[in-house]
Amino acid sequence: MEDRYYMEHALRLASAGAGHVTPNPLVGAVLVRNGQVIGEGWHARYGGPHAEQAAIDHALQQGNDPRGATLYCTLEPCSFTAPDKHNPPCTTAIRTHGIRTVVLAIVDPNPRVRGSGIAQLKQAGIEVRTGVCARKAVRQNEAYILSREQRRPYIVLKWAQSLDGCMATGSHDSKWISSPSAREEAHHLRGRLDAVMVGSGTAAHDDPQLTVRTANNRYPQPLRVVVSRHGNLRKDSHLVTQADTIPTRLYCTGISPDQQSRLTAAGIQVIPVEPDSESLPSLHQVMQHLYDDGIQSILVEGGARLHASLLRQGLYDRITAFTEPVFLGDGLRPTDNLHPATVAAAPRLLDSEFHRFGSTISISGLHPDAARLLHDLIPDKEASCSPV
Repeated sequence: MEDRYYMEHALRLASAGAGHVTPNPLVGAVLVRNGQVIGEGWHARYGGPHAEQAAIDHALQQGNDPRGATLYCTLEPCSFTAPDKHNPPCTTAIRTHGIRTVVLAIVDPNPRVRGSGIAQLKQAGIEVRTGVCARKAVRQNEAYILSREQRRPYIVLKWAQSLDGCMATGSHDSKWISSPSAREEAHHLRGRLDAVMVGSGTAAHDDPQLTVRTANNRYPQPLRVVVSRHGNLRKDSHLVTQADTIPTRLYCTGISPDQQSRLTAAGIQVIPVEPDSESLPSLHQVMQHLYDDGIQSILVEGGARLHASLLRQGLYDRITAFTEPVFLGDGLRPTDNLHPATVAAAPRLLDSEFHRFGSTISISGLHPDAARLLHDLIPDKEASCSPV
């Protein structure tokens, strides 16, 4: 119980780095001696101190010697040096400051760590325990884990829908299906991921800003991505007029030289891609280009045609549907092109989560392949602590 209490505190600390540490993971750390927290920290920004070092520094600033203390950390400490790495190994800092015990949530799936941090600590005579709050730690770092394992961005499909599954009316009206508090949560979701994507239909009908607008402005603005066959964006749209200050990218299969020049002059990066079998931009190629450019996670917000294509191709990791008790009848649905012959053959999400935001219920779950990859990091019997 004590281990879980301190690890949950470390997980709360880790969440403060959301939106600021990509491509690194979210990590929090707490130093404890004799039942008292003597230092705490988290990885606050990419290139900044890692959580373990931040907790040690905090303890020293408070006049507390970490020697003999227990370190609770949400992820296995790093154990290597590399030209592209900004910080020295955290295992070195732990050994140098005489920390006696290290309690971890999960092993780092990064091949450059993956157990070597634990091995180094044990070789130094430090007791190591793992598996504390492992499920919560895996959930917190889904983007980091799945992006590395699948070598593409972590993809979240998000939409608001009526009780009968419509994202908009037949005339494309969708403002607003969900409650104000649900829309606020959607902005936090944007802020926690690296990019937000829409199709050309949503860009035309909704004129979205695709920006993060929260009360505390704690997140950086994500990369805005539009997928369009011909790159038809209105010159007076938010996506065009704000492109000089907010990074915006257009993937298209064909665009006129004049249109490309106009959009480029406005600040939009235009990326030609190959068409798929339906003459639409290849979403696999789009996602690979984003991944190669350092985008670890992406939120796909619509519209129904883009969602349907990704669903049909199985190109997603998590779906989050904000469901409102209203009926839109003959509206637009992201699932219209799915035709399973039986209930048993229908796509099904795993590890479902349910949250309430005013009158809106959020339903979220994982693609089965993503769930299996994440389950590999969770002990079969997640106990309060499991000896290594």
